[in-house]
Amino acid sequence: SKSQHCGSGGHDHQHACWRLGLPGQSCDTVCRASSSNFTEAFAKELLLSKFLPLDVFHNLNEQHEWASLECFVESEGRFHRASIVSDAPGAQDRAQWSYPICSLVCPCTRPLLSPVPFASTFLTSPSQCTTDFTNVAIVHGSLVVFAVRPEYSFAVKACAEIGSAWYQVQTSSSMFGDICSLQSQSDALLLPVTMRLSSPFHAVHSVVPAVARLEQSGFGSFELLLVDHKYVHGDASAWPQPDVMQPGIPVVGRFDGFLAILGASRMAWFHEQELNCFSRALWGTELMTYTSRAMPAASRYLKVFVDTLAPPRVTSGSEKSVDALLIQRPVQDGRFIDNVPEVELVFVALGISVNVVEMQQLSVADQIRMARSTQILFGAHGDALTWAIFMQSGALLEAVPHRQLGYQVCEEGCGLNSEGIFGGLARLSNQRHCCWSNPPSKVWPVAMDENDPWEWQWRRLNIHVDVAKLRRYVSEVLVI
Repeated sequence: SKSQHCGSGGHDHQHACWRLGLPGQSCDTVCRASSSNFTEAFAKELLLSKFLPLDVFHNLNEQHEWASLECFVESEGRFHRASIVSDAPGAQDRAQWSYPICSLVCPCTRPLLSPVPFASTFLTSPSQCTTDFTNVAIVHGSLVVFAVRPEYSFAVKACAEIGSAWYQVQTSSSMFGDICSLQSQSDALLLPVTMRLSSPFHAVHSVVPAVARLEQSGFGSFELLLVDHKYVHGDASAWPQPDVMQPGIPVVGRFDGFLAILGASRMAWFHEQELNCFSRALWGTELMTYTSRAMPAASRYLKVFVDTLAPPRVTSGSEKSVDALLIQRPVQDGRFIDNVPEVELVFVALGISVNVVEMQQLSVADQIRMARSTQILFGAHGDALTWAIFMQSGALLEAVPHRQLGYQVCEEGCGLNSEGIFGGLARLSNQRHCCWSNPPSKVWPVAMDENDPWEWQWRRLNIHVDVAKLRRYVSEVLVI
């Protein structure tokens, strides 16, 4: 991919195409000969070896740092490394400086690109949830594709658990060459995210498909630009605390630490970019659970994600105990379980130790650690059930508020919701999944909107767990 970025005779490093000139040439001359321009890049390593046969390079005499650019004196079989001191020869005008016997190693922009046929700017169809572009510019937060075609706009899908949105893209037959000639073009992953990664469910559904897209595309170094869906719904209020797991990552949402496993050279918000040029850009997708046919290896990518964040613990073969994690929610956020003591007795009667927690009160690392060490995870339908993916061959038990009308998110039973919200995650992570309907709480009742007969706001309902059903499904997963 690097040779494609720089063309013949160039080496891609630090977002520049480095080229070896002839004795006495300035870098301005060297770069213009390849239809590009000089750029103020600094190498992090010696680059002369990239342009010479290894046997020739190893026989050269390496001398002290001297000029602001690497200097190769072929006639005398020696070279100087570049110096970073401010008074080094050429430091004040690196583009125009030259020395009669020196062949300089020069940082140039990538070659100016000619427009390409519109169809060839797409390596995948824009009607799919993922699109692969070539020759892309971001101008004042808008995406522009450089192609031979009258200028017009089209749209690409931004797929998410709550549905698909369409993002407008402009085309231009001249803009890329005009505005990007002095830019060093790199690769980019444009990743739509819902709720700014403040929800664990949506964070997992953002990052895991990104892991897949990067592997499938063969990307090397790339920039990660997050596209904000600006949807406000679900459980965002339950996860208010910033909690960045990895250092050096700008705070986006509580679960932005997951992005560290992608290994991007830079991360930023798409809409904040004034001018950025890319020779190639992948438009990602947030959704994973319902698109398994489009991403047939989703379970493998989910395992990579899980094992990266929480490597499997070592357990002894004699370990017999079964632990359950009961996730309680704040009463003000809905789906609060009003009969926790009854629920605990069900587990205890079956010889299962149970730990009751409010996940949003814990750090992300502690949440993952607790899920990793349990065999049964139980709670009302909600974001925290996402942590079931970290269990090791466990069981996820999901209590769902009953709706009088409208679509029921659970077909009662075990293993019957493999394409559902948490049933899908359980399938991909090799967990058992059972769910069932539960009556609303009479202790903590919630007044529903009389203008909402279909109860679209069912997530507000608090619940009274049907312990007879709970006992049946716990017994069932213990037998499996």
